[in-house]
Amino acid sequence: MMTFKSYAAFVHVIEQGNFSAAARAMGVPRPTLSRWISELEAHLGVDLLHRSGKSMTPTRSGQVFFERIRPLMDAFEGAEQEIRQMDGVPRGHLRVSISPAAASVLASALSAYTQAHPEVQMDVWSTNEHIDLRKHQVDVAIRGGVLTDSDLICRRLMRVDAIAVASPKYIQRAGLPQTPEELADHRCLLGYGHHLTPQRHWPLRNGDHVVVPNSFCSNDRYLLWRMAMAGQGIALLSDAVIGDAIETGKLMPVLHDVLGVTVGIYAVYAKQAHLPPRIRTFVDEMVQFCAPWSEGYSPL
Repeated sequence: MMTFKSYAAFVHVIEQGNFSAAARAMGVPRPTLSRWISELEAHLGVDLLHRSGKSMTPTRSGQVFFERIRPLMDAFEGAEQEIRQMDGVPRGHLRVSISPAAASVLASALSAYTQAHPEVQMDVWSTNEHIDLRKHQVDVAIRGGVLTDSDLICRRLMRVDAIAVASPKYIQRAGLPQTPEELADHRCLLGYGHHLTPQRHWPLRNGDHVVVPNSFCSNDRYLLWRMAMAGQGIALLSDAVIGDAIETGKLMPVLHDVLGVTVGIYAVYAKQAHLPPRIRTFVDEMVQFCAPWSEGYSPL
């Protein structure tokens, strides 16, 4: 009889689309996963996969086999999780998606968590993209914005205020815009939105937005900060990235009363009948760490 891992490997390949992604999801070397699949095909006496370059699709037999064993795999995993959770000890592989800025702020909390829970193997994926938790096998995402998926649970960690800023040198050269519409005549330094496209719609305090020109674009907010400091244009940045640059006169607010937004930063995870202790304790400890900023503004 084939092992549980052989079946799990096959299911992961179908769901992930290729061997490399499936191997990462299972935390095993790619050759090992490939061997498990080959042994399973030899055991069944059929080809389960069409192998075309890096892409893998199921054969007709593979699709039928997948549909039969997927519910069984869920049942096996659910039973295993339920038994493991009975002692309440956090253990297992914890995959976290977090923005680079949040990772820098929460670094000490992440370190403290790994030290307090040695049976948890943490995998931190630093990205500004709002990824699909299920598709990428992510346990917890730390992200900002509004929760739109009813199958996800979120707990607020902190609040962030983003404002537009520019250096006095730039304002002296280009002038200080008096209305959001005047931004069309300025150099605007853009970050990326959630879908990896330049963020050309800047938020207004009244809930509306203004379209701004794309003079320079980067997903590195600290690069945008440096560009703004160098007098290269106007950037929309969080208060933590700005730091004390306004107090020291290196940057100045632009349209502060009408342009900008305050958003919540949340720990987001999928609804589960039995939440694993590793996820529950991780979220609880991040909420506790961020408590000083939960009502006021954060260091992000």
